[in-house]
Amino acid sequence: MDSLPMQRGPYEELNISELNRVKEWDANKEAQALFQAQFREFIESKPLYSNFKLTLPPGRTQFFLEVARLYCQVCKTFQPFRRPDVSQWYHFNDKNLRVSDKQIMRAFDLLKNCVYPVELFCQECHRGFYDFFIAVSVTHGS
Repeated sequence: MDSLPMQRGPYEELNISELNRVKEWDANKEAQALFQAQFREFIESKPLYSNFKLTLPPGRTQFFLEVARLYCQVCKTFQPFRRPDVSQWYHFNDKNLRVSDKQIMRAFDLLKNCVYPVELFCQECHRGFYDFFIAVSVTHGS
């Protein structure tokens, strides 16, 4: 019985090494800037259904795009697009994410191999939008 590998459930607390990875990412502004630049390049320039390798953040809430310059169908020009205040789409584990730093981090707070929604709204007219569903492979860094 002792030789069986232990499977961790999504509600168990993160071990110290995973928790430290998330905290180190939060403190590393250079890594965050690199991720934002790579993610922005992917959204702005790659065609649909393409693969792209980039440095992924360890935490689920750290996987977002701050701004992208995309063509707005309403404004008929390229405009900056940002995340909305309230998302229409969400990942199924988002309901379990912690709402404050006082809560412990659990396995579903980590970025996993899954499909994640990315919503962007035009900052000029606030009507143009893009919805992306990004298939993330943490094991391959894409």
